[in-house]
Amino acid sequence: MNKYRENLSIEEDFLHKLTLNDNIHQGIPPSLDDVTFLSLCKKQKLSKLAANNLLSGPFELKKFSPPLHNQLKQALMLHDHEIALYQSVLKEIIRLLEEINVSPIVMKGPYQVDGMIRDFGDLDLLVPKKSIPTIHELMLNKGFNYVGYDRNLWIKKKEKDDIATLLEWSNQFEYLHPKTSLLIEFHSDFFEPSRVYPIYLAKFLEQKHRMTEQACFNNKLNCKQLLPMDRLWLMCMHTALKRSVAKHSFCLRNILIIFQLSSYPGIDWQFFLEQSYKTDTLPFVIYSLQLTKSFYPCPDIPDLSPWENKLTIGQKLMIRFHHKAYVNFAKTNRIWCSFYRYLEPLVTPSPLSRKIRSLTIIPLFFAPPWSLRKTYSLKRHSPLVFLAYPMEPFRWSFRLIRKVVRMLRRG
Repeated sequence: MNKYRENLSIEEDFLHKLTLNDNIHQGIPPSLDDVTFLSLCKKQKLSKLAANNLLSGPFELKKFSPPLHNQLKQALMLHDHEIALYQSVLKEIIRLLEEINVSPIVMKGPYQVDGMIRDFGDLDLLVPKKSIPTIHELMLNKGFNYVGYDRNLWIKKKEKDDIATLLEWSNQFEYLHPKTSLLIEFHSDFFEPSRVYPIYLAKFLEQKHRMTEQACFNNKLNCKQLLPMDRLWLMCMHTALKRSVAKHSFCLRNILIIFQLSSYPGIDWQFFLEQSYKTDTLPFVIYSLQLTKSFYPCPDIPDLSPWENKLTIGQKLMIRFHHKAYVNFAKTNRIWCSFYRYLEPLVTPSPLSRKIRSLTIIPLFFAPPWSLRKTYSLKRHSPLVFLAYPMEPFRWSFRLIRKVVRMLRRG
């Protein structure tokens, strides 16, 4: 068993095996805690898949506790409702966008992987950047509620309703459907071109033209969808940069999606990895593929060694730090996370300001504001986050003392 699975809790190990249905014969572990398991499924965005695999497998109902059995049935019933809602709202949005001659491309969502039951909470659509101001006006006129400011930590107060300014760095514009409250996200690009990430993504974002040109029509969605290879590339980047271990937001669902997409026939691995190298995204792609291979058997993913040899020593070290930062689904090693954040801008194409910040070793001692807001349960735009920095030495001292006490007790 590799290090990615050796520290899993009973609930985490069962959920991981359940995603592959490879422990059906073992039944439900006797010591499985229902509440912990259900909470874990929700955090890892695998509630619907777990419910389907449990209820469709040869488990005896008497082995389910009544609360767990009811929660599983409700999850599947909710999934059917959400799919119908998703299709209905998508059809409505396509019709509205036709009024302004915009044809969206579906990103992610329940049809990201054919046949996979996937948790989702929003409708992601890729649209031309120039169409965003017109779409914004259209949504407001149709009664949609713009919620981008409330959800995006990076938007400043003065930018709240300034779409033109937001377009300079932001890539997503979020609205709530007036009747269903389904969140609809219009993406002008795959990632934010600046401000959010400490690296340059320009070369990768230039792939948008090719990806949109090659997008295929999905009859179930009645609109276009990115090719499987491009969905795989985006999910690899998403796993390394956004829902990442370094950001304390590991997501098993994303790893499972990479695993499923990697098995699609017709993926040109040589082209995919060559383009990753040319766009300076190869370190992130290799990390995500290595991570996936640590959890799932991936015979279709080729040997990555020749491509690892193309990386610099610093980039190899960065990948190693990111792997070391993982403890289990819920925990990360903050020291290795800090080392990763310190090294990332220095070994990848990044703004000079980010490199200088790393050289001053600021990332090693000062957590980013989004992390402190999460630690201290502060609101998204709370200015109190800066008052949390003086508290950090006391918090770390307490954590160190507690760890020493535990070690002494075990000794």
